[in-house]
Amino acid sequence: MHSQSFVGAASPRSSSLVTFAPLGYVTAQRRQETAVRKVLGASVGHIVYRYTRELTLLIVIAFIIAAPVSSFLMRRWLDNFAYRIDLGAGIFIWGLLATVGITWLTTGAKVVAGARANPVENLRD
Repeated sequence: MHSQSFVGAASPRSSSLVTFAPLGYVTAQRRQETAVRKVLGASVGHIVYRYTRELTLLIVIAFIIAAPVSSFLMRRWLDNFAYRIDLGAGIFIWGLLATVGITWLTTGAKVVAGARANPVENLRD
């Protein structure tokens, strides 16, 4: 039972690290764009919204592609067991919601830090 709780606790952390690494790269690449938006009057909330909207769209597209494939493969795998369970759409929806939630938290933390930086220093580079 302890290994299951360890895996359950490690999964959100690893998924946020997978999101955090490319996000740091994208944030560094778009530093000047964020600085220009800030100078022109964009709020921190608007900047965070732009980043999270893009990532959420990518996650939803990946979900649309992966959900039918994983459903088919899991149903085939589960048919080999003596006890049957119903594999409904709810499992996939909860997975999507958890992924989007973790991504929003990770994105929000990273982008807010970048958006609060002094725009003048980012424009000099």
